[in-house]
Formats: sequence, structure tokens, C-alpha cells
Amino acid sequence: MASTDNQCENFVRVLGMVMGVAFIVLSLLVYIKADPNWEACIRAFYNILLGLLMILAETKWKRIKPYFGFMLTYFGKGLFYIFCAGLAFNASVKILQYVMQGALCVVGVGFILLSFFHICDKKEEDPTKRESLVEEEDAV
Repeated sequence: MASTDNQCENFVRVLGMVMGVAFIVLSLLVYIKADPNWEACIRAFYNILLGLLMILAETKWKRIKPYFGFMLTYFGKGLFYIFCAGLAFNASVKILQYVMQGALCVVGVGFILLSFFHICDKKEEDPTKRESLVEEEDAV
């Protein structure tokens, strides 16, 4: 059973990283376009930062926890991916835009379903429990 949980967790982490890289690549296409407008460039820069956040959250970088605690749970990640799908409107190639939006929505809904059915969440950390433990230690 432990090996299945580990495989599931690894699959979810790799999927999150792939989505982050794809989101960055799609955003970089705006800068390659011959005549980008300034609004699209700003949105693309913002999307690149969000793609980096996706990648860093899956690497479990310690600096993510205090500022982006919602990325520690599958439900929070799911909502974040659906939010990013709404921001993927700046692609210079429309078919890539639709593919990326669909993929982000599917992955987001998948993460939300993982949170409801408790599949492969054995190692998932609940940020509310972490904060209550810190408060208890401070009180003692």
C-alpha cells in the first residue's frame, strides 16, 4: 500500500511540474510574437510567475509554506490551477490557449477530487494543524 501511495504522490508532483512548465512556455510565446501589446506582456509575466509557483510548490521548497499555504493541500492546488486556467487567455496561438485552459481545468478538478476522496493524501500536510501545533508549543 505504501508503494502505491508513493507512486500516486510522485505522479501528482510530476503532473504539477509539467503543468507549471507548460504554463511558462505558453506565456513565453507572447514575447516571441512579432507585435505584442503591453497588456499581454504584463499578463504573460504574471503567468510566468504563477508557473514558477506551481513548480516550486511541487518541489516542496520551504519558503512556499509560510506565504502560499493553500498550495500544501490538494483542494488549494485544485482551486489555484482552475484560477490559472482563467488567466491563460493571452496565448498568441489560440489552439494552445484552449488546450492549456482545458488541461489546467482537468488537473484542477482532479486535485479537488483527490482532496474529497482522500486518495494518496497520506503525506499531505494540513496547514491548520501545523498552526495549532505551533500555538500549543508557544503556550507551553
